Amino acid sequence: MQKIFSTIRFILFFCCLTALCQSLSKGAETRRFALKTIRIYGNAHLSSQQILNALNITLPTELELNHNLDWNDVFTPELYKRYYPESKSGKIRVALDSVTLMNRVEVLENLYQRKGYFDADIRLMIDIDTMGLGILDVICREGKHYSLTDLLITDTTLSKTIPWNMIQDDFQSRLPRFYDEDSLNAMLNYSFQKLLERGYAFLEYRIEQILIDTVEKKAVSVIRMMNPERFKINDITFEHVSSGGSILQNDLLKRLLFIKPQDWLSPQAVNRSKNQLIGLSFFSEVSESKKRIITNTDTLANVSYILKYKKPEEVVFSVFLNRTTMDNFLNMGLEASYSDLLVSETGNSFSIFSRLLAQDISNTVFSTQRGLEFEYSIGTNFNQPFAFFLGEQRVPLTYSAQISLRNLPTGLKLLTPLLRVSNFNTFPEWTLFSNLNFDATLDFTRLINFTLDETDPNDPLYRLIAPYISLTDYYKDSPFSPASFTLGMTLTGDRRNSVITPSSGYFLTLPQIEYSPDVGYSHFLRVFSQFHTFSSLKRNIVFATKLKIGHIINWGFSDQDKSTPPFEKHFFAGGANSVRSWPSRGLKDAQSSIDDSLASRITELSAIIGSASLVEGSIELRYSFPKPKGIAEFWADKIARSGLVLFFDWGNSFNRLTPTTYNLATVGRVLNPANWGYGYGIGFRFDTPAGPFRLDMAFPFYDPNSAAYRAPQFSTAQYHIGLGHAF
Repeated sequence: MQKIFSTIRFILFFCCLTALCQSLSKGAETRRFALKTIRIYGNAHLSSQQILNALNITLPTELELNHNLDWNDVFTPELYKRYYPESKSGKIRVALDSVTLMNRVEVLENLYQRKGYFDADIRLMIDIDTMGLGILDVICREGKHYSLTDLLITDTTLSKTIPWNMIQDDFQSRLPRFYDEDSLNAMLNYSFQKLLERGYAFLEYRIEQILIDTVEKKAVSVIRMMNPERFKINDITFEHVSSGGSILQNDLLKRLLFIKPQDWLSPQAVNRSKNQLIGLSFFSEVSESKKRIITNTDTLANVSYILKYKKPEEVVFSVFLNRTTMDNFLNMGLEASYSDLLVSETGNSFSIFSRLLAQDISNTVFSTQRGLEFEYSIGTNFNQPFAFFLGEQRVPLTYSAQISLRNLPTGLKLLTPLLRVSNFNTFPEWTLFSNLNFDATLDFTRLINFTLDETDPNDPLYRLIAPYISLTDYYKDSPFSPASFTLGMTLTGDRRNSVITPSSGYFLTLPQIEYSPDVGYSHFLRVFSQFHTFSSLKRNIVFATKLKIGHIINWGFSDQDKSTPPFEKHFFAGGANSVRSWPSRGLKDAQSSIDDSLASRITELSAIIGSASLVEGSIELRYSFPKPKGIAEFWADKIARSGLVLFFDWGNSFNRLTPTTYNLATVGRVLNPANWGYGYGIGFRFDTPAGPFRLDMAFPFYDPNSAAYRAPQFSTAQYHIGLGHAF
């Protein structure tokens, strides 16, 4: 009997043990759940978004609450998608398991420690609602923020190489009050950068450990410094890699550099010198190397620049988008050019080109009143990057000669020979401006097929076109004299992230000044400024603005009405790159209008007589379509390269350059918004390698010259095509 009882007791014990093991096994299983919401408590110093990022959890905005997921099934992404399809928002419900979630707690605690909360304790509580969806509570016990009391340098040789007083003040003055790894690294980078620029070019550091006092809540950072030697420049060499032709003289190249032998080795100065070499445009690639030389008496370094030259000679046939010698209209053309990038060891280069272009394309396509305007040109450029030096400052010069023949639909032709000398100077990246340009230009513009030079002086038309009659007389009397001699200066700031499709930055000219002394036929002063801004509102939305303002002071009209600025200097409003609700050159102040009876008699000139004053602005909202999913890659790519533009333009031109209309508009009239034309529209864009193709449709909103257009118009649309943005 005792034996039977012993057997029964053993069976009962075995059953209990089995049940307990099964229970423990169940309790050790990973608990899987679909997450419904997250609640965060106690986070005074870290934002909820920072905590969610550390946990790597993103909640959907919409949940499908009906589900039949059996948690006894093997959990796989495929199983989850079968039970939880995409919601209407396109997002899938978050699914987590408890083991993964607990592992992410360590990531969050590490984040708190990097911020200086070494006592931080994170607890997670999971609750399942009646629908079987998980509610996650994140409870943050941040603790006290540890103060940063000191830095310890572990390199024992440091005092022999780096005087402590060189960095002690920086360390003490910039030391964060409380420990924060990001702030500490920023401070160290700032302080050690100073050391790098003082010759410690190979110095490195790392935060080796953090000593914390859990009672006083204090922290001390231990910094290890490597390679603390101070270097002087021993020699500067150049390695020329060329496929043929001339190579630049080393002495000239050295004059461009911001370093010289016996200077303390500065990585920043070495890199600035590299960028200076890149700016010469002779090289396809410039790289540099620093080689240490340890001697018994000194620590030196050799700096070497490897220069890979571009192909010296080049023949190019291309389609181009450019502006003509006059106006600012959109034009396209063909160009053939030959260039030699390096004709001598002093860096001189030479090019010759020939162009044929069609101007004002939009007006030709969408207007039946005017035909296509053509311009032919041929020219040459000779560039001297080392023309001379002012001290150590290099002064480059470019000499240009060009002759252009412009055919207007009226039959009038403009022959424009030009001789120009220009100087181009670049500024460092950290400055507001990017370059400063000086130029001197001789303009020999000639009117051809002008038929009104015998107009009766008593005719009202005579005074209107007197300067242009005088201009033809001047050509006959002085066939080799310049129409104008112009001295120009342009200060430009171009900090756009892209020239073709900018999404941030700005472009400005402040100012562009052109002065023509009383040397040739013209005597004037022209001042022009423009300012463009670009900013990204979202990843695929860009907000762009434009403002232009300009004025011409023409002293010639007071001199017996016998002088006018060159045609290419006149201001015009309206067109593809201007106020798009008007045709090109079609927006003028009412005071600048010419009597219809007179205008019909000067059709040759009416198209090219511009104004002395200009105010113009634009606002654009540029939207790029996101790349769609679920369609063929070919069509998805085409959609992603397309976009829409909403725009609003305003402006006007004042003081038409004729004796009877010049200077009628006062400053108050020019700057009065009631005298500006306003328009709005929508455009389509498609990106191409040469820039976005554009088609714009614009409507006048307010016409200062017409009582009929004092409200939005939908029946008077203007259409414009182009390549590249309007600005």
